[in-house]
Amino acid sequence: MGIGFRIASLCLAFLCAAGLAPQPDLSGWNTSPPPITAPTPTPEPPAPQTPGTGLEDVSSADWFYEAVRTGVRHGYIRGGGSNRFYPQRAITRAEFVTMLGRMHIALGGRVVYDWGAGQRPAYTDVTPGAFYMPYLTWATELEFVHADAQQRFRPDAPLTREEMAVILVRYILLYEVYEHFDEDDWDEPARYADGDDISAWAYNEAHLLLMFDIMHGTARPGTNPVVYDFRPGADALRLEAAVVLANLFNMAFDTPEASLL
Repeated sequence: MGIGFRIASLCLAFLCAAGLAPQPDLSGWNTSPPPITAPTPTPEPPAPQTPGTGLEDVSSADWFYEAVRTGVRHGYIRGGGSNRFYPQRAITRAEFVTMLGRMHIALGGRVVYDWGAGQRPAYTDVTPGAFYMPYLTWATELEFVHADAQQRFRPDAPLTREEMAVILVRYILLYEVYEHFDEDDWDEPARYADGDDISAWAYNEAHLLLMFDIMHGTARPGTNPVVYDFRPGADALRLEAAVVLANLFNMAFDTPEASLL
């Protein structure tokens, strides 16, 4: 640093001290280094949330997933304490009547039938207080189901596909879920390859459900063009019950004049 610069600096300091030169205003200076802050990330939009079934054994990849999800959302399908649906297991007669009754309630209907003491239905094999009793009472009173020749309901027996068809059609006709649903339409050309195997008491009902796209047949392997079997005596699986009830549930939603009382 040159001697001339030093002399000038000393002179300036002397003048400031003597009040002969203005003092620099340092009040607005910030002598601290600026803080180092990370840039604020732009939040991503939340991913759309689609309610699932909450059931451990039902995947979104299953062809029956939407039917089960409909049932879970509206309360007529429940996983129970195990949180499983057991889709490949045969549905029992008691389970199906219960699911149908719960579906009826979800549609805005009422299950109000309840026998008092000593007025239990004339079934010899039901358990008072069982989970299915309110729904069995309702279904019996409205003649969706009947006792067999031995006055049994057989609550734990598997429900066959043709039995399921009959119960569903009785429900549809009573509550007028579909205003053009006519029992006389059964004489449409049969589209089941095994139609001759359907019992006479279920033949009309099986074909009515096929016509209205509620209950379908099973493709017979190796056929071209594909033919469909109804398999009337086969046990109805729980996944099949979920599908037909979802089809019926959606159809009822499109029929606001239905008498769900």
